[in-house]
This record gives sequence, C-alpha cells and structure tokens, in this order.
Amino acid sequence: MTSTRAKRWALILLMVAAACSGKTTPSASNSSPSPTPTSSGCLGKLVAVQFPTCPVTEVEIKDASGQGQNVNLAVDAGEGAWGPTYIKAKPGAHVTLIIDGGIGNHTFTIDRLNLNQEVPAGKKTTVSFTLPSTGPVIFYCVPHRSLGMQGAFYFS
Repeated sequence: MTSTRAKRWALILLMVAAACSGKTTPSASNSSPSPTPTSSGCLGKLVAVQFPTCPVTEVEIKDASGQGQNVNLAVDAGEGAWGPTYIKAKPGAHVTLIIDGGIGNHTFTIDRLNLNQEVPAGKKTTVSFTLPSTGPVIFYCVPHRSLGMQGAFYFS
C-alpha cells in the first residue's frame, strides 16, 4: 500500500471512530418524545430507532404488543447485548421484565423514566415500569453502553 493510500485509510478509520463516540444530550424533561441525539447518533438497523450514541449491538426483535397494557417479558443481559434488543409494546403499557444477569454486572437504565436498576451477574432481577405515551424509549447498560449494550421499546 502506498503512503498516500495508507494515510487515506487511517483518516477514514479516524472519521468512523469519531462518528461513533458521541455523548448523550439530556432531554429537557421526562415528557420529551426521545433523547436528543447528537450529530454522531446512530440509527438502528433492525428497527429504525435513533440512538444518541454508537454502537448498538442488535440481537433480536420481540413483539410484545399483543400482551396489551400488561407486558411480562424475559430479557437476557448477554455479553455486550440485550436480548431482545427491540421490544414492540403499546404506549402507556405497564412492563415487567425478568432480566437474567448472565456474566458480569449490568444495569438496566432508562434515562427518560429515571430508572437505573442494578442487575448482578448470575442473578435474575425483576424491573417494573410504565412506558410513556410516545416513543421510542431507549434502554442501556451503563458500564457496557460503549460496547453497544442498548436497545429500545418502540410503538406501532
């Protein structure tokens, strides 16, 4: 590879790394439709949800909207990813998640709902909350968000 070509590739890699290192911009209030993404936000591939930070490790989509206003769901806190990553639900639904902590300590965090629940390694943790009437609602693991451990509730 020529020196000029190597420099171009290095520049491209730096630009890609910079694009996925954005910070979350806090929303003005909990009633806003979603977190305000920075210019370096990223769009989910499986479901078109805008995330304020990159990357997003996408595992699967779960349609829980058929459960109506009371959603009960098992969620896996895998290594660097949530399974499912995207959960379709009804606006205003009361959600109860049973989270399998897997390997390593995690959190289940939703800034919009002021929710930050510790999920210890190897333990099952129950988290309950009510979704707002507008979405999407982004959730993530604080220590592993930079690895892509984030997902979203979305509405149809």
